[in-house]
Amino acid sequence: MDHKGYDGMVTAIIVAGGSGRRVGANKNKVLLPVAGQPLLAYTLDPFREVEGVCGVCLVAAAGEEQQVRRIAQRCLLEMDITVVTGGDTRGDSVRAAIAALPAETDSILIHDAARPYATAGIIQAVVDELACHEGVVPGKYAVSTVRRVTSEGVTIIPRDEVFLAETPQGFRRSAWTRMYALPAKTIREATDDAALLQHIGIRPFFLVTADTNDKITTMEDYRRFVQDASTGVTRVGYGYDIHTFAAQRPLWLGGIPIPHSQGLEGHSDADVVIHAVADALLGAAALGDIGEWFPPSDERWRGLCGKDLLRQVAQQLTERGYAIVHIDVTVIAEEPHLGVYKKAMQECLAEILQVNAAAVSVKATTNERIGAIGRREGIAAQAVATVSERMISTWKTKQ
Repeated sequence: MDHKGYDGMVTAIIVAGGSGRRVGANKNKVLLPVAGQPLLAYTLDPFREVEGVCGVCLVAAAGEEQQVRRIAQRCLLEMDITVVTGGDTRGDSVRAAIAALPAETDSILIHDAARPYATAGIIQAVVDELACHEGVVPGKYAVSTVRRVTSEGVTIIPRDEVFLAETPQGFRRSAWTRMYALPAKTIREATDDAALLQHIGIRPFFLVTADTNDKITTMEDYRRFVQDASTGVTRVGYGYDIHTFAAQRPLWLGGIPIPHSQGLEGHSDADVVIHAVADALLGAAALGDIGEWFPPSDERWRGLCGKDLLRQVAQQLTERGYAIVHIDVTVIAEEPHLGVYKKAMQECLAEILQVNAAAVSVKATTNERIGAIGRREGIAAQAVATVSERMISTWKTKQ
């Protein structure tokens, strides 16, 4: 892409403190699941690819701050992330975000978290235009006939006079400091941020975009997005691991400590459940195996915690555009009896992978006293992982 050389520091403000009322959900719509990931993850993902955006400030609803932060950290990797609590109105929320901006911020992008269709190309175009304009509004001119209908009659409005504004909207410091110094009533009543720009006498630059950038407002919108996000290829991977018992070592299975007289021998913590899950995920994404990523010959990985290993594997899949759909694990052990620990393992794995607990199945069985496991010499685990190519990665190949 040929950029125009905008060199100011840009911070993106993502307004994510809405609700699911019009969608018909009982929680914030941007936290609803889409192909194994919260909808918010799709909104945040393209910001990693935009030159000039140095940090992101998310506005979260009260009580959702930590959940929003975890999603952002997983999606935005090394980017600077700030999370603030939203206010009663959109204007109050944006003002709270502005108060938390780094002092060196030159320009801001204000984006609705409920617009997950926005691509890196759209965001980059807004940033680029800030080199020449104090305010930039992306969107499209109306293509259908537009009529103003009132009690006094019906009037046709020329389509080339109707611009359908979208986000992210970009503003230079010379503009946004004045915009958000306006009276609180004016800020609260503005239907979008560009309206405030016009209040201070500046005409925004209207950037016509070609890509879809719809907002998720109704349940129909949400269902359509779920369908769009699920159109990628579904892939399945299989993983297997086995370790012998070893004295004077703790026993870790599925990321939790299991009371037992022996642990498992290994270069790392020898968590066979996590190792099997990690191999299944790597296999589904055709990324090799954990022996390649974490070779036992490398002292860096000695004593590696299984939870840390699995987080790193999950991050590799996220970076390549894969969503975890389902994990099915079977632990094979003659001892100890694991029935009472299955739920805790399920919840721990779900937390590590940032998926709903219902997307993880953990089963336990014995080997009916057959073979090495039957002789109580160790524990094995098998795992099957189902992942899907997310819409985001599909779009990246089209740009």
